[in-house]
Amino acid sequence: MAGRLVSERRSSDDDVTNPQRTTRTRRERARAEKYVAFERTIDALEHNLDEWRRFHDWMVLTKGKLDMIEEIISLGHKYSGLLSRLKMGKEAEQEALLRDIRMVLQLMQTLYTRSKDRKGFELHWKSV
Repeated sequence: MAGRLVSERRSSDDDVTNPQRTTRTRRERARAEKYVAFERTIDALEHNLDEWRRFHDWMVLTKGKLDMIEEIISLGHKYSGLLSRLKMGKEAEQEALLRDIRMVLQLMQTLYTRSKDRKGFELHWKSV
């Protein structure tokens, strides 16, 4: 009798019509999708930071204007710091940090576009 109850309990856990199991599955799926989306965002943000570092290196190697290099460094530090905080931050802080990162990224893209010293050098930004 006891063995039969255990097997019945297991089969009810697997039953898709069991509301408790369905709710848990939806919650787990939603959490997993959120995690995957967050990881993709982090990957795109890290890619953009790598591209910005390449731009910095290009400007230094081609003896770009010092004020431009300093601005590149400043924006890179801001972006990198926000990215670190985003990775370590709590879920409640993430949206505000993402908004700040997008703002700094816009400044970076504007500076890159304005730069006249980038002939022959292309950055490949990923959207966030």
